[in-house]
Amino acid sequence: EARQAPREQVEDVYTRIPIRYVEVIEHTFSKMSQLNNDEELSNADKVEIYRTFFNLEFEDLVSRPTSGKNEYSEALVSEISKQLTDQKYRIPEEIYYKLPGLGQQQIIAMESSAIEIANRLMGGRITNAEEPRAKVAEQVLASNLQNTTAREIVQEIIRFAIVPNTFYDQAATMEARQQAEEAVEPIYIGKNEVIVQKGEPITPELYQLLANNDLLRDSTNYWPVLG
Repeated sequence: EARQAPREQVEDVYTRIPIRYVEVIEHTFSKMSQLNNDEELSNADKVEIYRTFFNLEFEDLVSRPTSGKNEYSEALVSEISKQLTDQKYRIPEEIYYKLPGLGQQQIIAMESSAIEIANRLMGGRITNAEEPRAKVAEQVLASNLQNTTAREIVQEIIRFAIVPNTFYDQAATMEARQQAEEAVEPIYIGKNEVIVQKGEPITPELYQLLANNDLLRDSTNYWPVLG
């Protein structure tokens, strides 16, 4: 029981991972540049392609959330996938119809603003993506973008790219609790050793020591043993 107390005091461990949100933004604007420049496709075709693109881009993010080959526990990988999926941002339908109307110069200006704003909002530890997403509109309004449609679309792309980057780590939590438990030094009590003198105040630490040695049962008088 003496070891159990410090173990239970260890809070859940959350691990921050390097989510590749900038890549998501870069892929999006690269697709916009390529697709909007294709004169052989109708706007209706482009709208459908954009719908598919955002769905596939998010699926790829869930399956490959980081750029590096980081070794995460199976439980953490599962938690990352769950949280990303649960907190997916859904692009409003009307945005798909506005995307094909953007010109190349607009797209270039929008991309730099989007990355700059996303970097600011993703700079901390994020478990709930709704919090930074709520700040996007204010950040875009303060940017150099002047066109209303461009601002609106940039807001949605940033919100789409913003996802949690900090996740409950079951393996790290269990390890931290195990270390806390093992750090407790055992206390050995010799036979007939006096633990507390009669009339001595019982401190919380002393009470725990008595409890750990099963010396608090009401039905037995331990005062001769305790001095």
